[in-house]
Amino acid sequence: MRLFLFALAMISSWVSANAQAGKFEYIESGLTLRLEAPISESGVRKFVLGIQTNDVYECSKTFIENEVLLQGNKLLVKVKGVRIPEPCVPEMGTAKAKLDLSSLKPGRYPVRVSVNRQVFKAQLEISADYFDFLISENEDPTLFRIYNGRLHVIPDNAIWGVCEYKDPGAKGDAIKFMKELEVAGAKLTQLAPGNYDDFYLHQIGTTEEKVLAADAYEYPFIYTYTGAIEPIKEILTAFTGKVNITLRNSKGQVLKNF
Repeated sequence: MRLFLFALAMISSWVSANAQAGKFEYIESGLTLRLEAPISESGVRKFVLGIQTNDVYECSKTFIENEVLLQGNKLLVKVKGVRIPEPCVPEMGTAKAKLDLSSLKPGRYPVRVSVNRQVFKAQLEISADYFDFLISENEDPTLFRIYNGRLHVIPDNAIWGVCEYKDPGAKGDAIKFMKELEVAGAKLTQLAPGNYDDFYLHQIGTTEEKVLAADAYEYPFIYTYTGAIEPIKEILTAFTGKVNITLRNSKGQVLKNF
């Protein structure tokens, strides 16, 4: 518990230290929250609560000042306002903050987010398989909302990615690539449908080609793979010049053939 409180204190201290420069403003509109579960290139997993304003600001790197505290099992987030850096680098965008909650253990946490003397209530549930952020039905969604209320945890031994191409005929190459993965030992995933942060699974075991524009296509894939990474690298190389492939795995590795 002391370690977690220290980690939260470090977050607040970082925000306070960076809040000394620039113009401070109160938040006039609401907030949108987003659950994130990034995996670093070294394989370290994190659980992050992202917060952004509904207002748009004219300066880049405008950020939200906040304080975070864990009292028992209650998570208290105080949003003070936004800090607009000086000098201003012109770039339109929302103000953001990221709260690293990776140290929270499985369980249910009542959440209180205070903004401009208003208090919004929610509940955060953490399990081995998912993170769930449930906002009270009494809250006004124009002032306080969650972008993705449930975030599934990417399991060990998962590989996923996307084949990108401009020629619609290259769909056949994308399908061949996936067949080669299966020959190498990859198996269609049996993950539950839903949001996994880096990908969204619409139904168990299958993916579909997406038409992005007249000359832009992508075909996502998600598999379970327990073998060595070298055969996967060889397969990617074999499809160089046919389809652009980006492949990630649950160890944080990112492979590309372009």
